Amino acid sequence: SAVLIAQNGLTPYHDFAFFHMPYLVLLNAFLFGEGGFLLLKARLLSALFSALSLLLIYLKIYRLTQPASDAKRFLLPAAAVLLYLNCQLFAYTTGLAWNHDSATFFALAAFLLFLRALRAPQKWGAVLAAGLFLAVAAGIRLSFAPLFAPFFMLPWFYRRQLSRKHLWQLLGGFSLGYLLGMLPAFYYFLQSPDAFLFGNFGYPALNTLYRQDIGFTRGMNIGLKLLLMGEVFLQPTNLFVLFAAILLGWKKRFLAPARQHRGYAEPFFILLMTPFVLLGALAPTPAQLQYFYPVLFWTALVPIYGLIYFSLDNPAIFRKVAPLGIILGILSLPGLSQYPNLYDLPKDHKWETVINHRVGKEMARLLPEKAVVLTLAPIPVLEGGLSIYPEFATGPFAYRTAKFLSREDRQRYHFVGQADLEEFLKKKPPEAILTGYEWRDDRGLEEYARKHGYRLKRLSNGKVLWIKR
Repeated sequence: SAVLIAQNGLTPYHDFAFFHMPYLVLLNAFLFGEGGFLLLKARLLSALFSALSLLLIYLKIYRLTQPASDAKRFLLPAAAVLLYLNCQLFAYTTGLAWNHDSATFFALAAFLLFLRALRAPQKWGAVLAAGLFLAVAAGIRLSFAPLFAPFFMLPWFYRRQLSRKHLWQLLGGFSLGYLLGMLPAFYYFLQSPDAFLFGNFGYPALNTLYRQDIGFTRGMNIGLKLLLMGEVFLQPTNLFVLFAAILLGWKKRFLAPARQHRGYAEPFFILLMTPFVLLGALAPTPAQLQYFYPVLFWTALVPIYGLIYFSLDNPAIFRKVAPLGIILGILSLPGLSQYPNLYDLPKDHKWETVINHRVGKEMARLLPEKAVVLTLAPIPVLEGGLSIYPEFATGPFAYRTAKFLSREDRQRYHFVGQADLEEFLKKKPPEAILTGYEWRDDRGLEEYARKHGYRLKRLSNGKVLWIKR
């Protein structure tokens, strides 16, 4: 999608199907303007946002532990960062070309800015930026949109400690920032309201129908989603984070001061956010492991704030807790081995991103310049500087669910299914067809290739390129 925007000047929703909020794809489009190693750029961007989130946490803990010795001020935030890095869900999710890392960063930045504005009047810039950043998080991933509610609710719980001017500054400034951050989304909505709503709300229903069609007897209900979340948190490091939050954060002796004094609002704010973070994670059907990434991220903040705020007041407790936190961080080091290819990092020829680029260039040598390739795996095609049909920008997702839409709706939402292939390709047949990435859905493309006499060429990665004779 980002390539179609950057290099073809097309617009999501209006010119091709798009099934997310548009902000991250616009950022990727900025990176993709010059082409070259597209997947690597997208993954590096996600890794950058993940690193920035951990940096924010490190700096926040470092500042909060100011009364401690220099060694503990360095080691405690380092231990917290190691704890995040070694959580199984964090390692599974981060650094891929998904929208979880970037949305989480902007939500975390909004969280910290809003708390800063809550403590200090006249922080118009902070509260405005908090609303803007949270809107960007929702504009990247819609499941962050429910977080508007706890942000708007928090000042009301401290209204007795706030002047009327400060209260309305928080509510009005945050709402104004959020509105400004949503303006690009409003633009795309006004341009193609029907396609925008379908891409963000209508397509998930088709995805459920597709899974039932391939053998699942029913859609994933709330019970099964909660069961999957339970399996996620039963993983060792994830389970440790959950227990630490229950034992050290969500306790009355920790939450009571947080509820009573806005200077210690973090644990209470996180507790207030919890149902809305869960709502965003549980709303999509079917649930995926990575959807619970924000749940883990916010849960891990609870024991960190609980320990720091309420053990620093008691030096005896802090002297016992700080070494324990440092030891746990060090003991978690072996968890770094769960990151793929960690020891092969210098061997770039083994990187998935480089393999895709190499296969793309291999196809480019076999085909005319800017040749149009029909495929359900557009990434290697675009890596080689070749072209795709905009109707196939979503890979297999629009293609395999097209049969659940009427002919009119397929045309309206830029869907092409197996039944439409012959008519769709009649005016502009592809120079080549790439298959082998989606074994279930590639059959229709392979049938078309055989029927029209395309020549089979096996690529270096084992996939098949059908070349027009």
